[in-house]
Amino acid sequence: MLPVVAGKTFHYTHNGPVGLAGDKLVILAMARGGHYSPGRPAAGVEHQESYLRAVLGFIGITEITTVLAEGVALGADASEKAIASAREVIAKLRNSLKPVLTLMP
Repeated sequence: MLPVVAGKTFHYTHNGPVGLAGDKLVILAMARGGHYSPGRPAAGVEHQESYLRAVLGFIGITEITTVLAEGVALGADASEKAIASAREVIAKLRNSLKPVLTLMP
């Protein structure tokens, strides 16, 4: 569940709502049984990533990276290939992200 709370993660202005949760990186880690990526026949019914990006954008988060294992229900070979591909993306992310240290008072 995403925290969409007026006054906490967004506020209203005369020009409409403004997100308050910007300056954050979100990594969406998702698995899908079938193929819903752009260019695929089922792309038009993809509502997982598009919904999350819309809600995150509404609260001001626009730096979003997706790690996707797609086609995991299409047999063992397809599942293994999808998971291996997602792991490659994770390894690249791990090497490119700067560690963040938050100290609590």
